[in-house]
Amino acid sequence: MITSPKCSQTKIEYPVCRKEAVTETYFGMELTDEYRWLENAKDPEVLEWVEKENKLTDSWFDQEELAVKIKKLRSDSETIITNQISKTEDGYVACIQENGVGRVVELDKDFKQKKILLSQYDIEKFTPYSFDGCRSDADLCAYMGGIDGDNKMSCIISNYRTGEIIHKIYSVWDGKWAEEKLWFYYSSTDYNLETGKTVLRIQEYNVETNKTQTVYEETGVAGVARIYAPDQEHMLFEIWDDFSHWRYVSVNINTHEVHAFNQKAGELIYAGKIGKKIYFISKERDNHGEVIALQMDQIVDQAEVIRKASNDSLNSGFILGGKLYILAQKDVAAKLYRIDSEGETEITLPDPMGTASYVGGNEDEVILGFESFIMPKGYFTFDGKEMHVLYQPEYKKHENVIVEQKWAPSVEDGTMIPYFMVHRKDIKPDGQNPTIIYAYGGYNSGMSPWYQDVVTAVKPAEWAERGGIYVLASIRGGNEYGPSWHEGGMKLKKKNCYYDFIGVTEQLIQEKWTSSAKIAIDGCSNGGLLMSVLVTMRPDLFGCVIDSVPHTDMIRFTMDDNGPRYIAEYGNPLESKEMLEYMLSYSPYHNVKFTNYPATYIQTGELDNNVPPYHGKKFAASMQAHNQNTTPILLRVLAKGSHNRGSGDEYWKTVAEMQLFIEKSLGI
Repeated sequence: MITSPKCSQTKIEYPVCRKEAVTETYFGMELTDEYRWLENAKDPEVLEWVEKENKLTDSWFDQEELAVKIKKLRSDSETIITNQISKTEDGYVACIQENGVGRVVELDKDFKQKKILLSQYDIEKFTPYSFDGCRSDADLCAYMGGIDGDNKMSCIISNYRTGEIIHKIYSVWDGKWAEEKLWFYYSSTDYNLETGKTVLRIQEYNVETNKTQTVYEETGVAGVARIYAPDQEHMLFEIWDDFSHWRYVSVNINTHEVHAFNQKAGELIYAGKIGKKIYFISKERDNHGEVIALQMDQIVDQAEVIRKASNDSLNSGFILGGKLYILAQKDVAAKLYRIDSEGETEITLPDPMGTASYVGGNEDEVILGFESFIMPKGYFTFDGKEMHVLYQPEYKKHENVIVEQKWAPSVEDGTMIPYFMVHRKDIKPDGQNPTIIYAYGGYNSGMSPWYQDVVTAVKPAEWAERGGIYVLASIRGGNEYGPSWHEGGMKLKKKNCYYDFIGVTEQLIQEKWTSSAKIAIDGCSNGGLLMSVLVTMRPDLFGCVIDSVPHTDMIRFTMDDNGPRYIAEYGNPLESKEMLEYMLSYSPYHNVKFTNYPATYIQTGELDNNVPPYHGKKFAASMQAHNQNTTPILLRVLAKGSHNRGSGDEYWKTVAEMQLFIEKSLGI
């Protein structure tokens, strides 16, 4: 039996959470929600209940042991540099995370920190995520980041050398400077929750005149747009109809002439522009992707195929020295290719099982990010011939740790699902190895090797050194094998994600690498939905669940601020009886029942601008009321937490609790 380190094997006395039934009818089906009142986050009664839940969670942990864990995590932590580095005349500007706090810092040419340009809450409620320097004025920049409580990003136009704020733009999706003008372009969206439609606008802010004008507008579904500056005369807009199908529209910034490259949304990825040719990765004819080229005034149907599809999946591209480079994956491991008139050349990366990303640079030199299960994220300069270390944290060489890639059949349709397994060389399949399994499975977002788990901050190689096994599963819903892999895990096929995860777990047990009581699973956001579904679908299969910022009510989510955007991925349960019944069949909140649940730690944040905290609160209340086991069902609500694990001291406490919860639950 799994219990608190401080208490006996008696059932936990949870804070009283009253029930107030709200019954609604959909397509002739009555649905009753007993905890609807918890959706009002500012209700004094809700706040009182949350306070009691947090106190219960505090009491479950030995505070001295927690303090030791926090101290160790802090001492072992590295500064996390996000995938955004800009080269300047004097060095670099990078976005970093220190102690869970987002900052933008100026670095010298040796990548040593000179000063902090902007830190979390320097501007009220604002956390910077990225930095875009103006091409025509070296002093100007745009900070993109999040405002607490807003479900979209905001932008601060600033003189980054003096710190002067020039202009604030709220609730945007993306932004980019023009190549040779003091014009900043950004995308914004207005939602109509009743119709599910959006109005997407691309707007131009002129720094010199302090005026804003709309250069493109349309009514859409998802309404998200990314922005690129392919040359001095054009801005390119990537408009999402859903999370894997996009349309590309260019606007001549001088004449405002609009050109659509594809009328029908498709799996098309902008890769760069050389001379008069613009390059895309197209996955319309093959899931793996082919490289196509066309003129700025042509449409996709007129494109020339530059690189035919092969057995690797093409993900992104960049231009260096007048040549096209493509980042790809082969069975979820990173590859880098140069494509030119002489053919195709593979560029060697630091580790055969790693994750590579384009971070920034110019025509002469780019910066690439790279990490693996045994190598922390480092950054490398690449001039087309040689790759040099720009920044690499010191780390222990894990010579006794190996990484394997395996495949397991999904339990429903037998589709073979790849997964990475990290473990010590001398580990034996005796069924007793503590195992952590992570997956995501959604939004066309693939999972590939990393040095640190995004939720628990567990480092797979260090976990392996302690005798554990770490598993990263590439279930459907991501982009690991192109659009069909994503589409195989969305809408009326969403449950494939859960069957895939169960297939991987059951194979690990069948091969005696571990057992149910020794398995911890973790996930966040859509991965939190995954955790919530798994714990209600197969509570017998796991010993511990870490469930961070989850979606759990798959009927009410349509009413959330981001509901229309999520409908593009999950479907709308209110549009047909078929969809309602399908989503009800896995909606975690609606599938809690009286049974024995594994130890479960549910975490959410009051300022979550992506998935409202009521999802975690309602789910926790229901699980606590229904659990027939003495295992803990804990709820941690972060007062200042957004769609993350908190920041500063709050962050370290949260991940320390998660790690201790896993260790205690698995008997370590």
